[in-house]
Amino acid sequence: LNKLKTQAISLSGEPHDDWNSALQQAGFPPCHDRSCATPLIYLGYPLATSRAQLTFFLENLLNTIRHHCELHLQRGLLIRGRVTVLNSLILSKAWHILRIVGTPTSSVCHRFLMHHMFPCVSWSKLCQTRDHGGVGILDPVIQQNALQLRWLHQMLGGNGTYPVHIQCLIMHILATSKFSSDFRVLFLLFSARK
Repeated sequence: LNKLKTQAISLSGEPHDDWNSALQQAGFPPCHDRSCATPLIYLGYPLATSRAQLTFFLENLLNTIRHHCELHLQRGLLIRGRVTVLNSLILSKAWHILRIVGTPTSSVCHRFLMHHMFPCVSWSKLCQTRDHGGVGILDPVIQQNALQLRWLHQMLGGNGTYPVHIQCLIMHILATSKFSSDFRVLFLLFSARK
């Protein structure tokens, strides 16, 4: 057991002095709570116990995406090359985290795609397929909603028959999500894929 890599966390976020003294006597680091500046990271996901910790994590994620965008801008790629880099290299790192935590990556992505381009094309137009005049960029908000609905579907058993209260929850998520009018949402449900 590596005591330096073991971390206790306060699930309520409240600091516990008695826990910290017991952990310190046993040779472990102090309990992670809301007074810590950074969230605890477990399997890439932030275990934030305060709004400040979550904000810190999201800012760090956005700065990482900005940094990668700046690096790839130096390559002098055309728009289709930037779309490929954005979909396959930059945003692919964020999908894992976006299952749980949402972050406004669209503005960073839009600036990356529209670098030295005039007139500026709207984000919604860029997200359309090439057949419909867009460039086929994956919209992070739609991708996040799809990933969350996919998890919800798997957690509920995945057979497509749900109790009324779960159907109401799914309908609420679909009604409030950005892709509520997108026909592809039907493919998230197993019964629609038969």
